[in-house]
Formats: sequence, C-alpha cells, structure tokens
Amino acid sequence: MAKVDLNLIKEDQETQANRMEGKILRGDEFEQFRNFVAHEYGLRNQSNKKAFNFHKLKQERDTAIISLILGSGLRLSEIVGLDCDDIDWNKNTVRVI
Repeated sequence: MAKVDLNLIKEDQETQANRMEGKILRGDEFEQFRNFVAHEYGLRNQSNKKAFNFHKLKQERDTAIISLILGSGLRLSEIVGLDCDDIDWNKNTVRVI
C-alpha cells in the first residue's frame, strides 16, 4: 500500500461530472450502442473472418448482456454472478444478491 499514490486533491461534483463527460451514454445513445453490438460490429469486421464468425456465434448472447446492463443498471460483477435459476421468466425479473 505504501507504493500507491494518493490523490490528495478533492474534486467537487461538477469537476467529476466534467471529467466523466463523454463516457456516459445519454438519450438514444443506449439504443445506438445496443444496435452496434447486435449488428454493426459484425458488419465492420466482415473482412476478418475469425472476428466475424465469433460475432455471429455470440451475437445474441452479447446483445442480451448489453441490454441487461443498460436496462437494469446492474454492475458487471452482478451480471457475471447470475445463474439461470436467478431469472423468473414468468415475472420477467432477475434476483440479484
């Protein structure tokens, strides 16, 4: 821990918000990103057969994961820990602990 540099300068919320600007999806950017994962990534990589085939194989899964993250606000660690038993298909809910 002695080698870890500490940031002694405290930033106010406005400074933090300005620093994060451009890293946050707003408005229809959610759907644009989801559409990129679902379709455009494969189109951009048609010349790379390995990447294109991998995208086609995992396209539905990746789109579902991105949709879940963007639609629910779950953290990546929570999504990784999900099991099929955590999904209630009748109520369309996910149980996260």
